[in-house]
Amino acid sequence: RLILSTTAASLPLQWAYSKPKLPLIGMLWHASSEQDEGSYYVEFMAGLRDHGYVEGETIHVEHRYAGEKYDRFPEQAAELINLGVDVLVASIRPAALAAKKLTSSIPIVFCTTADPIESGLVSTLNRPGGNITGLSTMSIELGAKRLEMTKEALPGLQKIALLVNSTDPELALRFIKDNEEAAASLRIELLPIQ
Repeated sequence: RLILSTTAASLPLQWAYSKPKLPLIGMLWHASSEQDEGSYYVEFMAGLRDHGYVEGETIHVEHRYAGEKYDRFPEQAAELINLGVDVLVASIRPAALAAKKLTSSIPIVFCTTADPIESGLVSTLNRPGGNITGLSTMSIELGAKRLEMTKEALPGLQKIALLVNSTDPELALRFIKDNEEAAASLRIELLPIQ
């Protein structure tokens, strides 16, 4: 005599119809919205698709927008960690720093960082170590070369304005300092504008 409960009888059907959990990507953006991120958002999503990662089919992406208020990154990174993301992607250095402080186990990928070693994100470029990796723009290191090339193109150049993003004060000061040193050696007056 065989007795089946409705729960036991329905298990094979539940297994047959249950979908596997899709990997969850947590994305920390610096702007206010998808529209404000513009081409960066479009290219990020297109890059995922180009590599076979399709939103809703093979992955899910949770986006958080800081609205240029970088002090929001720790709270937003914590939200994403609590959702159980499989990887955190940080659009800029302050987002990566916030994520790094909160987890040493979830992989973190930073998109653009001028100097990830000095920022304390990685120990070396060729072997970042830990749970974090990403792309260095090397923008600080290239400042002197940019000024040199500008001086070659415009030999009479005496003054140049340097536009700096003041929402990341630590990086802004370093960028100004390194460019001032290069400008002095080229006898150019540098006018930092934050």
